[in-house]
This record gives sequence, C-alpha cells and structure tokens, in this order.
Amino acid sequence: MARFEPAREGRKNDTADFQPRTHHDRGLHDGMNTILHAVCTSEAYTSQGGVIYLLYTEVFSADSKTRHFNRAVGRIRGDARALELLGSGHKIRAFGEPTSSKWARARPIASTLRKDRTGAEHLLMHFNVEGSERAGVVNLHMIKRPDQAEFKYKYLTLNVKGQSVLYLENADAEKAKAKPGLSLFGARWR
Repeated sequence: MARFEPAREGRKNDTADFQPRTHHDRGLHDGMNTILHAVCTSEAYTSQGGVIYLLYTEVFSADSKTRHFNRAVGRIRGDARALELLGSGHKIRAFGEPTSSKWARARPIASTLRKDRTGAEHLLMHFNVEGSERAGVVNLHMIKRPDQAEFKYKYLTLNVKGQSVLYLENADAEKAKAKPGLSLFGARWR
C-alpha cells in the first residue's frame, strides 16, 4: 500500500506529494497515470469523430439540408422569372427565420425530414430571399423514394407579396401534362 507522510507545518498533505516507496507503489502510480491518459485520449478521439461525423452529415453529404438549400438558392439565382421578381441575381440574399436574439447572426432554416408509410423520405424547407427590388419566401418539398439514390423535387416555389406564386419546380403539374386522357365529370378516363 502507498504510505503518506503526515502533514508538516506549512505543507498540504495531498497526492501531489506522493512519493512511491516500493516497486509495487511505483507500478501502481504509473498504471494509474497510463489509465488516465488512455481515458483522456479516447475521449478526445471520440469527440473529434463526432465533430467530423456532424460536419459530414450536415454540410458535405449529398443528403444534407445545407446542400439542398444551396442548390435551391442557385436555382432561384439562375431563373429569369425569379430575377424579374426579385432583382439582380448577384444581390440576392437567402436566409432562414429571424431569431429573438438581436446578436444572432446565423438564422436557422426551417426544415423537416420525415418518412411516410411507404418508406419515402420527404424534405420540407422554408426560407427567405431578398433581392435588390423585392423580398420573398421559398418553399421546397423534395422526395427520395426507397429505390432512389437522391432526392427529387416535388415542388420549389417562390412567393413574393403582391405577385402570383412562381413554380420553379412542380412535379404534380408535369405528371398531369405527361398523362393525356379524357376527363368527364371531374374523373380522368384512360
């Protein structure tokens, strides 16, 4: 067992003053230091791995919300109809919802990722855009079916106050155009 000397005047009796007296005490002291070092090192690697995983899934992954947000903003900046509504493409800013904190710079983007009963994943996103002339709200709905590798647009809309809704993507309207048929009393006959 380790032996501690009694405290002398003006000295504290703590483990920093510990001097191993036997070979067994030295081994015990070294073993404790090794275990402590191993625990600290493993916690550091675990936290680094967690940060790397979080960065990959939130920013760099093909399914990340950040990537879909950037693609949608690119589509708006590249669409002539959107530029006509908002103004110059270089001056279009996209941002999330305002926060209650006046110091917060980052505005969170409202988004939801959910799975329906068929196993398809639905990504719903809502964010604001502001051009040199007007501001608007963008709504995005993407679907990734179980047999698909990537999300596909269901719709991408731009709502500018006082203007009609601009559909940059509308999968439902494209399906309706692709399926010609006879319509009688509101029912579609093929």
